[in-house]
Amino acid sequence: MKKLIVANWKMNPPDRGSVIKYFSQLVRAKGALKHADVVIAPPFPYIALAPRTSSFALGAQDIFWEKEGAYTGEVSGLMLTSLGVSYVIVGHSEQRRLGETDEVIAKKIRRALDTKLTPIVCIGEPKRDPDGAFFGVIRGQLERALVLVKPQEASRIVVAYEPIWAVGAGHKAATPKDAAEAALFIKKTIAARFGSARAKSLRVIYGGSTSPENAAGFLAERDVAGLLVGRESLSAKSFISILQCAAIHS
Repeated sequence: MKKLIVANWKMNPPDRGSVIKYFSQLVRAKGALKHADVVIAPPFPYIALAPRTSSFALGAQDIFWEKEGAYTGEVSGLMLTSLGVSYVIVGHSEQRRLGETDEVIAKKIRRALDTKLTPIVCIGEPKRDPDGAFFGVIRGQLERALVLVKPQEASRIVVAYEPIWAVGAGHKAATPKDAAEAALFIKKTIAARFGSARAKSLRVIYGGSTSPENAAGFLAERDVAGLLVGRESLSAKSFISILQCAAIHS
């Protein structure tokens, strides 16, 4: 199976021209794109600017849990799918930091699945202790996030392991061994809830200060199915370099 590489642009870039230029550079890099399943998740206003191409899929950075209604400022799953979006990031640590709860995350995942979107469910511990208590944090986040998921839907989910202590500029990334260890634990947690066959097909990707310099190490790990790339995805050149790493391990 190809590696899954997701670009999370967060609240960037600042203008329409930069977006058009980025997509133009990405489309020209067909050789790098063909060896990975690539998802670009721009801010909501830029989704409509993305070219319609089979080279990469579109993702959104959030979704509201209701189908429609009087919810000023929110975006529904149906709006996203009408624009060609097929993935949505849910439960990112930056959203959790702003007050998003486990209950809200579970409802967003439910809405994503009901709208035929693939949720990329972000989980990760705030700190890693030598006694392994952080595994309990990971398990708890995952179990609460998937409380509304039916067993037959488990294979439609992507889990992004993003240790909070490794997210953002100035932070040190986890090691490939750290990521592989967490990915294996996540699969075991899924197996306990949904069965080993569904856990086997689950994609667990790593996010947290990923870069062209360390991407190959993460992608070489068998249990790490890809990357969720933040800051380094804002440069088309850097993101393409990461995709070239994926070509080696696809």
